[in-house]
Amino acid sequence: MKRLLNGLVEVPALVVICAAAVWLCSKVFPCMTHLSARVDQGEGEWMVVVLFLVLMFVVVVPLLLTIIVSGVMAVFILCGAGPHFLLRKFAAGSVLMTDNSRVVRYLGEDEYSWRWSPEAKLACEPLRSQQTVSLTARPITANPKVRELGMYLSVRVKTEDQQALQRVIDLDRPDNWGSLVSSELYDLAESCSTELAEFSNPLRPEQQVRFNQLVCQKLGDRLSCCGLQILEASFTLN
Repeated sequence: MKRLLNGLVEVPALVVICAAAVWLCSKVFPCMTHLSARVDQGEGEWMVVVLFLVLMFVVVVPLLLTIIVSGVMAVFILCGAGPHFLLRKFAAGSVLMTDNSRVVRYLGEDEYSWRWSPEAKLACEPLRSQQTVSLTARPITANPKVRELGMYLSVRVKTEDQQALQRVIDLDRPDNWGSLVSSELYDLAESCSTELAEFSNPLRPEQQVRFNQLVCQKLGDRLSCCGLQILEASFTLN
């Protein structure tokens, strides 16, 4: 139904184009008839030829082509084929890949390709370029006391780097690379429980800076090897 409505929206435009063509023809053909009569009388042969060529190749031919193409598109739209029946749409937030899963490039916005072009035959897989992963750790302080620490890690795929993007695609589940980040956070909570217990006030900027530095130091290189980059790390106390 939506495609049908889109097609109906095109109909008034086509009517206007056809009306313009009829009006132009009503002006052109009487003029050509008058000039033909002058030619029969032996006057203005060269002027008729020049005017005829100008009208045909500058006005009439482009207009007729526009009418034909618009009419064909309207037929396809009304039949439910959509306005891009000759084009393949690649959605933003996807990765173009060859048949053997080699990355071509990441699409930051929607793109279109002619269906008969080589690019239209590429595979197109959705990929989240950024995620925020959270985990709650319970380190024991020196008091001793159990502290419930909420850790938040914002990570992005280095989509501008083709090799880094390929490393993400080569993961077991590239569509769910956030699980890899969660696994790294679990390892961090286990190996750095003593350091994590020292964070006592999330409202102090200096503690947030120290926490961000700790996470980047421990996980930055490991995630970079997988084509990921840490944007920000922060903590809260529950």
